[in-house]
Amino acid sequence: MAVVIKRPQAILDLDEIFDYIAEDSLELAVNLLSKINEALEKLT
Repeated sequence: MAVVIKRPQAILDLDEIFDYIAEDSLELAVNLLSKINEALEKLT
């Protein structure tokens, strides 16, 4: 089974995106990262 490896810069970018969205809505930020992770799993 294939594995998606997030590079350090990608992890930092996702953290920044999360923080930015969470300023307005923690729920939406969590939901977005969940959807991104689901999409990455589909790539495998």
